[in-house]
Amino acid sequence: MAQQNPEFSSMSERTKYFQIDERTVACLREFAQPLSANIDKILDGFYSYATSHANLAKMFPNQSVLTHARARQKDHWLKNVFAGVFDDNYMRSVTTIGQAHQKIGLAPGWYIGGYNFTLSKLFELAVQTYRKKPEQLAEVIKAINKVAMLDMSLAISVYAETNTAAVIAQELGGKADLFERDVKSVVSAVAGSASEL
Repeated sequence: MAQQNPEFSSMSERTKYFQIDERTVACLREFAQPLSANIDKILDGFYSYATSHANLAKMFPNQSVLTHARARQKDHWLKNVFAGVFDDNYMRSVTTIGQAHQKIGLAPGWYIGGYNFTLSKLFELAVQTYRKKPEQLAEVIKAINKVAMLDMSLAISVYAETNTAAVIAQELGGKADLFERDVKSVVSAVAGSASEL
């Protein structure tokens, strides 16, 4: 049986593998200013797009749920991702997002598709911002791509871990039921034998 590669042992190992270095962080922080000025428009576009699909619209049964999701996403992008701070707070934030998606039943494909929409808007904003600085534009686009892949990998890991835990719980539950039936059967047999004696 093939042995699986273990997950990253630390956030620093993960960010190193995703090639997120000081230059990447500097680009993210520089881009945070134009992003902050445009993020509401980007998020409005995303949620309008998302709720135009029936499978996603039902994830937001009322305006309050949508407003909460939007605020969490805005905070995550501005305070974590584009602040270039990949610490325990970042990990908690992205884990909470992944767990929330898992809880409401959002399949990974919809999550990745939503990220695809948002990335397109971020790239468009980068082009508008740095159109006269092509070298800087290339650096910023690479930085956006790196953190988007990092962010997605963490959220997808939460999906995988939650699903694995659910499968294990289901298997253990089934075995517990079987064990309970076996014990009842043995107890009944012993009780029957005791009666005969």
